[in-house]
Amino acid sequence: MKISVLTLLGLACVILLACGPTASNEGPDTFKVRRLPPEQFDLLESAFHTSKVTAEVGERVEVVVEVWQQKDDQWLCGVPVVLDPFGNALQTLTPKQNPERETDEHYLYESGYAFFPAIDGDYSIAFENRECIAASIPATANVRWSVFASPR
Repeated sequence: MKISVLTLLGLACVILLACGPTASNEGPDTFKVRRLPPEQFDLLESAFHTSKVTAEVGERVEVVVEVWQQKDDQWLCGVPVVLDPFGNALQTLTPKQNPERETDEHYLYESGYAFFPAIDGDYSIAFENRECIAASIPATANVRWSVFASPR
């Protein structure tokens, strides 16, 4: 069974029209996006770094964490944990190594998480880094928060 290019293009147009208009940055029905400035932490300096964002019920929160660490095959430095306003762990993130961006001296581990807050308050990222501090393995974490608020 042969399907022509014109048939595929026509099908794609029908699907796009059926799904409605795509989101843009203009108009009354778009989300308001609040992107906080990136924060950087020297993880060898302390085991108690935290990055916070204030969020409300109905918003969507996204956090992206990059950890650059000196190459070491024994330890994974700066494992991020997302905490709710009461300090309870919502999620321990699983960093994935990105070999395409690593250097001769450093590994890059990336992780991300998105959630809808259950209550208004300050949500945070904390880092589990005790082993790397004890082993004196240099590592730097970069944290970026984005908050998407629905139009009211």
